[in-house]
Amino acid sequence: MVKKMYILAQGFAENGGSFFGFVEEIAKAFSGKRYAVKILCRKMQKAEKNYERFSYAEVYRFQFSKFPFFNAIAEELLFAFKVNSFLKKDNFQEGEIIIANGLTPLGLKKRYILRAPDQPVLTFLKNMALASKYTPFISRIARALHFHIFYFMDKRVIRNATAVIYSSEANRQENIKQYGVVGKPYFIPNKGIDISYFKHIPKKKKSRKLLFVAHRDEKIRKGAIYLERILPKLFTKYPDAELTHVGEKSLWDVPDWCRKRINSTGKVPKDKMREYYMASDILVFCALNEGIPATIMEAMASKLPIVTSDIEGVGEYIEHMKGGYIYKRGDAKGLLSGISYMLDNPEKSMKMAENSFEKIKSLDSKKYYPLLLKFAEDIYAGKPESKDILNS
Repeated sequence: MVKKMYILAQGFAENGGSFFGFVEEIAKAFSGKRYAVKILCRKMQKAEKNYERFSYAEVYRFQFSKFPFFNAIAEELLFAFKVNSFLKKDNFQEGEIIIANGLTPLGLKKRYILRAPDQPVLTFLKNMALASKYTPFISRIARALHFHIFYFMDKRVIRNATAVIYSSEANRQENIKQYGVVGKPYFIPNKGIDISYFKHIPKKKKSRKLLFVAHRDEKIRKGAIYLERILPKLFTKYPDAELTHVGEKSLWDVPDWCRKRINSTGKVPKDKMREYYMASDILVFCALNEGIPATIMEAMASKLPIVTSDIEGVGEYIEHMKGGYIYKRGDAKGLLSGISYMLDNPEKSMKMAENSFEKIKSLDSKKYYPLLLKFAEDIYAGKPESKDILNS
């Protein structure tokens, strides 16, 4: 008998990459003879349909009007109401699996497995404080007020969860510290990677090409402000170096001669990303705040050398100087040193890439999603058992 499975998400777009990619992959992995998957999410853009049916899932999008004050909080509360109403009309049965992301299960009285936020609220504020001089005072106050309200909502959601999916052990410890989440069964990490899609890519002849991926124009959170500071020195030291920026086009705050060596592509579909990994020499990841992004995992699967900031949990994926170069976030000099080291030592950087590839193989989708499904089924069968396939 086919059972229903519900995935609660902030939004969904097929072939969207990032978190959308996780939703799509988990729906594909769980759909079929055993589960009929339904994705419940917000309508993010006017062009999106309220209802779509794919081979692997039905997608239901809820639309909300904008509120003049505290819009994000109001949307969370309205989404909770919509989800509860939908489940009631859909004849939800106890024992049907719900996997939810972030605050989407707020107010849900059913059992659910929560995919924990990339960073707890107070961790986010602490990390963003590193760039306080780049943020207007009023914006900092508004952000602090906004996120302290979200703190109590996050705390309620994670404490009410039946089980939790974390990106790393570091992510789990941060949630325990801030929300007192003790004793709940957990699964680590929060996504798998299709190794076969990346690993056999023939490498083209390359110059010194750096790859920076930021799909939204968040220069501070994504660390582009630090990349801007070092690019003149970097481009002077390496006359053949270029930067490919995958993401929405933006005007980089660098001298004109530097801007000519930056190619901003605009948004790139998930199924086209491997072309950029193939054409690059180094992935540069310099965020102040981030979970473990798909970009890092895909670069590992592509055997692309990586320079990354020390975001929470990244050391569980990449060992410094063995799987990649990790520098202290917010340190522009450290970022420059990391990129220079990798460019000056191509043999060592490729050895690191080989090592990171060996690490990421344990998270191959063919292994990951069956284990996650078993974890979810065991939780609902009353046989909770935590599993960490990242650090085992």
